[in-house]
Amino acid sequence: MKTILVVDDYEIVRLYHSMFLTQKGFRCVPACDGKEALTLLKQQPVDLVLLDMVMPNMSGADLIRHLRAQPEFAHLPILAITSEAKHAEEQFGSHAHNLRFLLKPVMPDTLIAQVRAMLGIEGTPTTAR
Repeated sequence: MKTILVVDDYEIVRLYHSMFLTQKGFRCVPACDGKEALTLLKQQPVDLVLLDMVMPNMSGADLIRHLRAQPEFAHLPILAITSEAKHAEEQFGSHAHNLRFLLKPVMPDTLIAQVRAMLGIEGTPTTAR
């Protein structure tokens, strides 16, 4: 079972994403900001980070920079959720390996498709033709 670190300062958003992803077969670990995420990452391995970009204490942008500077996390898949995806993509162009941005509001089908794609999971649902 793949583990996803869900990082968002809003508890209801963490709960929503965690419940949805758990229903889809993932194990979720919640974190309220970048600082808590760093602590949790040192305690347990995860397969992907689902990250809000705007948070107190340590923003998503700061967390991305911090993770990419550490060899053990340099290639950790990060799926960042933002209201300014184009700006974020421009900001992290040189660190974009295994980094994708989703524009708010994120639709459930888009979220699960991106999570599966980043984790290399086959069996993404398709629509009938």
